Amino acid sequence: RLIPYKLGLEAIPALSQELKNGRYLPIVSQSMHMQDPVRYISRVCDLSASILNDLIHFNDVIECLADKPEVEQTAQINRIQTWYEENNSLPEVQRLLKIVEAGKTWYEVDHNAWRLVELNAKEAVPVFLKFLQQMKIRIIQL
Repeated sequence: RLIPYKLGLEAIPALSQELKNGRYLPIVSQSMHMQDPVRYISRVCDLSASILNDLIHFNDVIECLADKPEVEQTAQINRIQTWYEENNSLPEVQRLLKIVEAGKTWYEVDHNAWRLVELNAKEAVPVFLKFLQQMKIRIIQL
């Protein structure tokens, strides 16, 4: 099954089910510089978890559930489904603001923050300032 390059929230229910899928897939990636392609294998659940972590930002990281007990698999999938049901109906700007507010590092939120900039969301300015202030405090504590 092919997954489109740009996934939205509508992919969350299907991806959450794939967290239990421990099968391996051959992956071929081509660099921008047209060097030799890189070939490797990856589990479907690891790929799904990576995509879900980009779409949803929980306090903890979503991970592959293939090796976890059935109870833990069900609990994690239900948590993702609940998040989807609560946030799917929100306007895109509100949903993105919520994700950026929940982020701990710039790496976690950069693509969502850039989307807010693309949308010209003025509501994002206080959130960005708060995020930068928190980052400044963390850096000073180091």
